[in-house]
Amino acid sequence: MDFYQDGIASETLTPRLQTMLQILLQISLWAITLAVGTPQTVTFPTVSAHPSNASQVLDPSLASFSIEFSYLTSFGGNKTNPNLLTQELMQRLVERTGVGPVSFLEDIIQNVKT
Repeated sequence: MDFYQDGIASETLTPRLQTMLQILLQISLWAITLAVGTPQTVTFPTVSAHPSNASQVLDPSLASFSIEFSYLTSFGGNKTNPNLLTQELMQRLVERTGVGPVSFLEDIIQNVKT
């Protein structure tokens, strides 16, 4: 397995450094495998009708989300792997308020002073 570091071919690396890089690569791949693993199903309890001791109903204009554009796929997922947690949270807000939340896409550059 050839390793490159700052454009230097693996032949110029010491055998010990090559071994350490191989171990680091194997550990990284193992960690990624554990992190990704098998997709898990997220289930939420069903919200029952308003109990007599419940607080006032939420104002429909209360819920809004601002999502950094670079994290859009993390929050929303994609066609083949949708983010079920986000979908369920949005659906719960619709069930509780009667309308979906207002969502904003923002770019971090807007928040940086020049």
